[in-house]
Amino acid sequence: MNLKKILTNQKKAPEQEHFLALEIHESLIKVAVWKMEGNEPVIASMGSFELWDSEESLINGVDASLSMATKDLEKKPTKVILGLPEPWLEGDKIHPSKTSLIKHVLTELGLKPIGLVTSVQAIIHHLKKKEGVPPSAVLLEIYPDKVTVVVVKLGKIKALEEVGRSGELNKDVQEGLARLNLDQLPSRFVLTNGSNLENEQQQLLSYPWQDKLPFLHLPKVEVLPAEFSIEAIALAGGSEAVSVSVTPEPSLVSDPDDNLSSFGFEVEKATTKEPLLPPSHPEPAEGSLADASPPPKKNRPNYFKNISGLLKNKLTSTKKKSGFVIVAVLLLIPVFLTISYLALATAQITIAVKETALEKTVDVYYGGETMPDSINLPVNTQTLTASVSESISTTGETLVGDKATGTVTLYNGTDDEITVKAGTEIESDNLIFLINSSATVASTSASFDENGFKTGEEYGKSENVSVTATSIGTRYNLSKGTQLSVGNHSRANIYAGAENDFTGGSSRTVKAVSEDDQQKLLELASEKVISEIDSKVKDQDPNLSSVVIGQLSYSKKEFSKEVGDEASTVELDLTGQVKVLLYSTAEIINQLSSQLIPKTNPGMDLLPDQISIAILAPKENEDAETYKTQANIKGLLIPVIDQDRYISQLKGKSVNKLKNILETIPGYESTKIIIKPNVPFLSNYIPLNKNRVSLEITTLR
Repeated sequence: MNLKKILTNQKKAPEQEHFLALEIHESLIKVAVWKMEGNEPVIASMGSFELWDSEESLINGVDASLSMATKDLEKKPTKVILGLPEPWLEGDKIHPSKTSLIKHVLTELGLKPIGLVTSVQAIIHHLKKKEGVPPSAVLLEIYPDKVTVVVVKLGKIKALEEVGRSGELNKDVQEGLARLNLDQLPSRFVLTNGSNLENEQQQLLSYPWQDKLPFLHLPKVEVLPAEFSIEAIALAGGSEAVSVSVTPEPSLVSDPDDNLSSFGFEVEKATTKEPLLPPSHPEPAEGSLADASPPPKKNRPNYFKNISGLLKNKLTSTKKKSGFVIVAVLLLIPVFLTISYLALATAQITIAVKETALEKTVDVYYGGETMPDSINLPVNTQTLTASVSESISTTGETLVGDKATGTVTLYNGTDDEITVKAGTEIESDNLIFLINSSATVASTSASFDENGFKTGEEYGKSENVSVTATSIGTRYNLSKGTQLSVGNHSRANIYAGAENDFTGGSSRTVKAVSEDDQQKLLELASEKVISEIDSKVKDQDPNLSSVVIGQLSYSKKEFSKEVGDEASTVELDLTGQVKVLLYSTAEIINQLSSQLIPKTNPGMDLLPDQISIAILAPKENEDAETYKTQANIKGLLIPVIDQDRYISQLKGKSVNKLKNILETIPGYESTKIIIKPNVPFLSNYIPLNKNRVSLEITTLR
């Protein structure tokens, strides 16, 4: 898609003239008003965001958003830049299936199109302007029923795929990227659709992308502000409009109907002079849509217009010379076509080079004097706090179960009454039980025969005394009649006998919390706190990262279970704070590209989306609050070339002769050339207009 498709009247606009930008998503409408300040477009006001699902609701939604955006303007602007979804365009024009809808909106609301761009291209252009480098990312346009996956490398769209929504965005995106079958993907997701995408962002952040697809490292996930896309359409489109209006090309027309024609509409024009086409070839009726879109109008140089005018004069000057004119026309047609083709055709040249792997460790200084052959950054420290929750499965074991119970009879063999208190231990073979309630046992009593002579003594006793085992386990289930000693008493004085079988004793081994479990959980949660702090830093500025320079302290540390508690999992709520040193990844890359790499690898530069930077823990200098550390850098290097010089050498050349010129590029491997339109014989030559030739360096990966 050519972002410079800026059309219609190129008359100089009044100083304070306002223009419109209209973005139509598949379910959302956005409008902005912009104007020129000097040579730069600026946003004047924004309209409301409106939803639509039919042609009528689309017109009403655009009207409502326009009313909001222009409510403070005395003169309502009508010139508009259109921003549409990528699938709505075919080449540089609106797809035939959408022309009727868009034309109805423009006609109903009295709008005059002056430019056309896809929202994706506008976002890419706007990101490049904001970040200073062509972006490389996976751009996700998220709709209620589908997601559009766009892979962008160095500001160029490499591939696009639409996937239906299933409820699990991460898997939908994985499916779309898998269909594209790319060898390597940019480690950055950019989400847009004009609404709150926090849940979608969390889904993507928690997904193991490196295990599923060819990402160099775990991709970061960014959500663009709701107004970003409409700002991009207004500002990016406005910039191109300025560049065209400052240096207008002669073929740009002033007839308003040509605006619609250039977008893919066909419009009948009234003619007052002799028609150039025979009567048997009428033009289509006003407002009708052709079965196939006409070829796009191209900006033509002056000689194009002069030649056509000369031919017309020749044809109408005299009928007596018609035979000569026909011959002249036939002779001039090949020349005319050749000149027009070389001036108006486009060529995209992609040069594949062999990349050079870069692995190096460089010193990094924060504050203090600038050190040569090192990265030098300003000191920026903050103490930040984060709260997290984490859980793990337990690895400890413990024995759980029930205690045995039963009843005993206490036997007293002394002449004195004995009281046994509750909690008194009774024991048999090292199995200890406790008496549940106190009991008094009578003394012994004498027995006599029929003659009154004493024959013996009978033990005093207390029956139905309940007891409970001191520990769990089946071994405490004693048999009836088992004798047990009582407290510190001699069995000759007092003992206990089981009145029946003891029951209820049981035991089993279960999962439990161990000290190692709690320690491991604390370590994991601490790492999560530091990661959360780094995420907060990136929320402030995507180019910022943090590295810890102090000890993590805790203001809250609550485990859900204590050591020894039965549990299959244990959770920890942790709040911690730590001092961190902030640094700019973009600044590190900038210093590498501008200072260090030219010394060690002259003529080379880093691929922006293929860089991995790992900062080691810094050490604070004793004499001042400055820090020193090291950064481990991994990336790919490609040659830096003078594109203007190469394009100047290539224009007008036969494609068969390009290799001799391009082989001078270090690491040259191959060339891919796309020339449009594809005209036999002529497509073997690079266009003469260098502004219509693009040159891109890529790698074999």
